[in-house]
Amino acid sequence: MKKWIGGLVSLLVLVLLIFVFTRKVERESASDSDSAGGVDAGKLVGPLAGDEALYAVTIKTTQRSSGKEGTVVSLTGVLAQRKQGDNDYVSEWREISSLVLLDQAVDAVTTQSLIKKPMISSLENGELHHYLPKDFPSVLLTFQLSFLNKFLVPVKADGTQAILRTEKDEAGTVKVQYDFTTEGQNQRVVKTLDRYVQDAVKIDAEDNMIRYVLTAEHRVITIKGLLTTHYREPQSIHFTTSIDVSFKGSSPSPSLSASKETLDKTDLQRAAARAQEAARPKDAMSYADAMKKVDTIDEKMDGKEVYEVFSAIKADLIAHPENAQVLIDKILSTKERSEGAQRKMAVLFGVLAQSQTPEISDALAKLANDCPDNFCKVQAMIGLNDHPVPTAQSASEMLRIASQTNDTEISGTALLAAGSVAKKLPDDTTVSKALVATFNDSSKATNKDTVVAAMGNHGSADYFGPLLDSLKSADASTRASAAYSMRYLPNAEVNPTLIGVMKSDKSVEVQREAVKAMAYRNLSGEEYLTVAQQAMGSPDRDLQQDAARILVSAYRDNPAAAGPALDAMRNGATNPDIKNYIEGELKPATSTPGGPGLQ
Repeated sequence: MKKWIGGLVSLLVLVLLIFVFTRKVERESASDSDSAGGVDAGKLVGPLAGDEALYAVTIKTTQRSSGKEGTVVSLTGVLAQRKQGDNDYVSEWREISSLVLLDQAVDAVTTQSLIKKPMISSLENGELHHYLPKDFPSVLLTFQLSFLNKFLVPVKADGTQAILRTEKDEAGTVKVQYDFTTEGQNQRVVKTLDRYVQDAVKIDAEDNMIRYVLTAEHRVITIKGLLTTHYREPQSIHFTTSIDVSFKGSSPSPSLSASKETLDKTDLQRAAARAQEAARPKDAMSYADAMKKVDTIDEKMDGKEVYEVFSAIKADLIAHPENAQVLIDKILSTKERSEGAQRKMAVLFGVLAQSQTPEISDALAKLANDCPDNFCKVQAMIGLNDHPVPTAQSASEMLRIASQTNDTEISGTALLAAGSVAKKLPDDTTVSKALVATFNDSSKATNKDTVVAAMGNHGSADYFGPLLDSLKSADASTRASAAYSMRYLPNAEVNPTLIGVMKSDKSVEVQREAVKAMAYRNLSGEEYLTVAQQAMGSPDRDLQQDAARILVSAYRDNPAAAGPALDAMRNGATNPDIKNYIEGELKPATSTPGGPGLQ
């Protein structure tokens, strides 16, 4: 299994993170009793179904890093919106009184270029699709799309049941929950962010929701939200977005209209690709040159040159996904398996893995079947494992391959990929049922450890029982894998279970994996304190180091919860390296960012 897991990081992959969330707003503004600021939501009056409505909007996005804070973008203005047809919403800015970008006030010309530019947001099969003017300022494109995704609720209540969904925003792919309450003629909706599928992004324990009051016709009356995300890579940065929207008035004779034919269909992925392409140096390698160079890649080629080839082909594929077949043909025509040939294939698979097109995930799944040998098949499955927008069909193909082969390398890699794909899907029940069934199938006992790892890649609530059973195994490696595989599970019992492992498991290896799993989770102050106490009581230096790093990371996210635990560990640590590390991290922001590192 180590071979398969190790392979997951062997592929050349460029991770694109789009930083758009920001600054901490006063807690009082976000903790109102409801999105109507304490007012009876059932008595609020909003626009009628056909009205053109005006909204007062304030949205602010800031960032905090190494103790310094700054505004990424901030806008105060008036938005007009009307419903056009059954599923289209037309919006335009009527007034912008304040616009700040990267701590600088935006000039009047750019601000004015946003006014009276109609946009269409279309609700299609439960997903929002946006159509913006062709001349919309590119520097504000991601911001505008992010705002529209927050302004509109893409789902409607099905009774009073909560709706769980997977959505995409500027930070990546996120699991969200919508809760509905009917009050009078209106409806409260609470959108809560649960977790991002990207390990580098963690949702704040407290600032994680947007509250809406909507009319019976699904028109906005008020919106209040505070969202904080914590980025781990490439450095520790914390982003907070606050949004405040209130209905001002409406007109039954709307003047606002637009046609999709005159607008550009775009989304955050396309906007990111456009921004990335615009940011490429003018003298960067062209796609044509890169395709010539890729055939010359060998074990001696300089890593920088390989990266330039990768970047040029990737930029082209995001803009022109139809070129994927050219890369696939090159992969299948490469018969050598020398070190240089494998390096070339890693570049090609890495490009496919970083595409933004779901159909390319299906192409990777097909390659996992069509490739002539295990090296090629495994690379395809690793690429699928990393693909940002995979399909349910891709997951099904991985399950099929795993069930129909006796090759443990292929079946194991396919199961791991199925788990990773399912983590990004809106409906992941097919994979969770299949993995639980495989776990319980005595004839597939040799795959059990791999299934446990695949469950960890996925993170479904269905896995708590099987993983809890695995924690009772006589084999320490199995228990360690089960502990770490609990990292994404939404079950309330997970945190106490992991802390129990720290307290009672005799294996330091298992204890360390439990601590590492906690890095992905939000713990209470009492739970963080218990982690510190257990780590200080352990004679194992590595366990103490793991706990110290996790507490420092938690402290950066939530000082109130993790601060006492980190202070207790600093004061109680007998290892001077750990004490120095913590003290370095707790120094004022004027000190060197990051402090001294553990040896």
